[in-house]
Amino acid sequence: SEYSGLSDADVKKSILMVFFGGKPMDDNPLLWGLLNDIIVLRMAILDSEDFEYLLTMFGDRPHPDISRFAYAVFAEEDSLLEELVNSLKIEFPTCSVTALMFDGFIISMPLPQPEFESDLEASLQSFTQAKGIKALIKPWSFPTFEAA
Repeated sequence: SEYSGLSDADVKKSILMVFFGGKPMDDNPLLWGLLNDIIVLRMAILDSEDFEYLLTMFGDRPHPDISRFAYAVFAEEDSLLEELVNSLKIEFPTCSVTALMFDGFIISMPLPQPEFESDLEASLQSFTQAKGIKALIKPWSFPTFEAA
């Protein structure tokens, strides 16, 4: 956002627009470079035998290749999240996963454990090293509401 002068929300919208096949609205070289990289990546993924099954899907969409690419990327993301959740459930049998989200999940322990956060950090670091994708802890709490 510093480079473009846009808000973080507008930068995110611009990146998502490029990811989903749109062209940048201005001459920002970073977005045009990202568009080029995504086109190359999309072609490589869709030409891969791993995703051959997608060739028969989304033919009724205005841009079937973009839908196929997004499906492939989101399926890989889901697979990684599921693998991480299953690994954590084995390592921390008393933990619970209360929600899977687009790019993360909420994990909680029934009782506070003094070493849980550091042990979780170590597990996520191992996952990051094994998969090449950074897994982070982002503190989160349920919102509280006051009775009227």
